[in-house]
Amino acid sequence: MKDILANPYLSLLIRLFIGFLFIAAAVDKIAQPAEFAKNVANYHIPPYSLTNIVALTLPWLEFVVGLLLLLGVRVKAASILTSGMLIMFIILIASAMIRGFNISCGCFSQSDAAVAEVSTVGWKKIFEDIGLLLCSLYLTYFPQSALSLELPTPLQTSENT
Repeated sequence: MKDILANPYLSLLIRLFIGFLFIAAAVDKIAQPAEFAKNVANYHIPPYSLTNIVALTLPWLEFVVGLLLLLGVRVKAASILTSGMLIMFIILIASAMIRGFNISCGCFSQSDAAVAEVSTVGWKKIFEDIGLLLCSLYLTYFPQSALSLELPTPLQTSENT
């Protein structure tokens, strides 16, 4: 079983999937920060004075982490950051559901009405994020993958000899 889990090609597929997903989620938020700031404010969690800071920094963090995963650089660190963000997203969505908010999750572009309808907070979004969290945790424990730009550390090379 461990051989299957430690497969560098499985790690590559998961790494590329999460990397592309985080970059896709970040691009529109970076291009339309005011729209994303409204989505952040709809959760009523951060103080109003911090809404713009969150709306400006979170998409860039998503973008950088997605890029690191795509390139295979610092995969373990990037997957720890994605895991932390996904845990935060799950908590925020659950909080909005408990408080009865029928709001957009703010995950992707909200310019299309059909996308906005699909992206409302709910159990579907929580289960999607849990699945992504499991993939991200997998990368935390099995960061070595094929087609990675990261060089092995001295500890890793001594283990292989």
